[in-house]
Amino acid sequence: MSMGSDDRPSAPDREGRRAQAQAIIDQILHGTPDGRVNPAVAENLRGHLAANPGEPDRALLAHLQDQIPGLNAVLPEDLT
Repeated sequence: MSMGSDDRPSAPDREGRRAQAQAIIDQILHGTPDGRVNPAVAENLRGHLAANPGEPDRALLAHLQDQIPGLNAVLPEDLT
């Protein structure tokens, strides 16, 4: 990961992370290959997407923290 001048991830790193998060989100919301989607999971994720517009990485992290008890993770830019 390249770092910007203030030791935060550079914009391309954040953009790549956001693109990866959006791809994961799309898979979660579209369900299994046979089209099954867990409604509670989808609703939770959509709520986090609404609370974090334009930041799918932050929405996905918040969603995962709801789904995985004890998960304590932050985005790199939140460490400073």
